Amino acid sequence: MISFTVKTSSKTTSTANIINELIQIYPNPVKDIFQLNLKFDAHESGSIEIYDILGSCIKHVYLVSNKQLIDVSTFAPGSYIIKLDMGNNKYTRQIIKE
Repeated sequence: MISFTVKTSSKTTSTANIINELIQIYPNPVKDIFQLNLKFDAHESGSIEIYDILGSCIKHVYLVSNKQLIDVSTFAPGSYIIKLDMGNNKYTRQIIKE
């Protein structure tokens, strides 16, 4: 993985901040359904996998657009890892289920 920093005026923006702007998940914490917004043009099909705290993949969803609703209403309360696979680009985020 290549890490980089972008310098804009007198403020430095980290890679994590750029990814947070490109991939938005809300609400987080989530009760039943969260929305995944991709702020980039996804030319290739992608998917997400949601993992529980033990590392088991408990949901796999193919992305059909840059904005997608994901139902987690059957999940137990706790912390989950979302792995977004966009071909050559892979991202990881965390959600909290209430």
